[in-house]
Amino acid sequence: MNDLETRTNLVRPFTEPSVAKRFAYSPVYFGFALIDADGADGGIAGQLYWDWMVIENISVPARWRGLGLGKALIETAETQAREAECVGAWVSTYSFQSPGFYLSMGYSIFGRLPSYPGNQERLFLSKLFG
Repeated sequence: MNDLETRTNLVRPFTEPSVAKRFAYSPVYFGFALIDADGADGGIAGQLYWDWMVIENISVPARWRGLGLGKALIETAETQAREAECVGAWVSTYSFQSPGFYLSMGYSIFGRLPSYPGNQERLFLSKLFG
């Protein structure tokens, strides 16, 4: 489902009630890639909508971890979100995928889905911009 028109048609039933209540669902997609001589390898992607930034994916290859690139990706996306007058950001991750990284960036856990997968948790984190 990479086709934008198909995606638009699939979410239309979701968007119609929100539009009727004056909360138009018109996301702005963003993405920033980590690029080296071989091309893009990792980065961040998400959406800005309803005054919030949603981080959908962030990845830093193992060879680049510990260099501050994940922090730089988050900060770049947050800057764009602030410029778009977003009030905050949220992300979902897993207990085995560095929730401490988001906590160190000022995010707080607002929800947990237990046993997803196995004995792990899916975590939902948010950060209000000041």
